[in-house]
Amino acid sequence: MKTFNPTAEHPARAVQAWQILVGRAINRQTVTYKGLSKLMYRKEAAGVLAAILGHIAFYCENNNIPPLTALVVGIGDRKAYSALPVESKANGMRDAADGAARNDSLV
Repeated sequence: MKTFNPTAEHPARAVQAWQILVGRAINRQTVTYKGLSKLMYRKEAAGVLAAILGHIAFYCENNNIPPLTALVVGIGDRKAYSALPVESKANGMRDAADGAARNDSLV
């Protein structure tokens, strides 16, 4: 099993985030920015995920697939994180996961 060290470069961390987000998508769940940072770094890592999620957002856009980053939402409004370069279809994807997200533990 591959592990991610704390000094891994953004592309390697993007692979880690991709795996987490694909799991959430399969289970029709969202994850908060804070929750994703805790899953990846085992602590709150404010401000470090934007570049990592940017890799995923651009990959999705370049390959014409739904923006997986739309599953990363704010704690209060549960809307897709607005700093990421995703199109308006992101909110449609979030809405599809919204029912399951209500039961999510706000990881």
